[in-house]
Amino acid sequence: VTIAAPATTEPVITATNLIPDGTAGADPSANFNALKTYIQQCASTSASKLAIPPGVYRLNGTSDIPMNNMHDLVIDGQGSEFIFEGWRYGGNHFALDGCSKVVCKNLKIDWNWDKKPIASLGLVQSYSETTEADGTISIHDLVMDPGTQAFAVRQRVC
Repeated sequence: VTIAAPATTEPVITATNLIPDGTAGADPSANFNALKTYIQQCASTSASKLAIPPGVYRLNGTSDIPMNNMHDLVIDGQGSEFIFEGWRYGGNHFALDGCSKVVCKNLKIDWNWDKKPIASLGLVQSYSETTEADGTISIHDLVMDPGTQAFAVRQRVC
């Protein structure tokens, strides 16, 4: 998809307070809050660009990063990577609402799978069904990745 360039080229905000991995003082919570502040500055100044200095940045917060009614903004990661940590429903992500022509480029967004996986792979070993008045209950016995315990998952099948 090709999106037209922003209507203006000024102002440009550079996220200089983000601290990359391996640097003294790097803190995922501080990075999250700094990024949230930069996004708010872009909104309040109608910035055309948010430039992220190259690096790997870990982010951890207890809310989302709201981007409400933002228009004509380029977020240029310049080859950077954001690694989100500490998943919480309704938080730790970008929440766009009412935006147009917001472009994110040159930025890799990932998750810290080693710290707290947000998904698991398993093998279905057996399957059985019981039928009740309101539908079918399926019971699956799963084996997770090596080293984890087997467990049962109950899933309603409509």
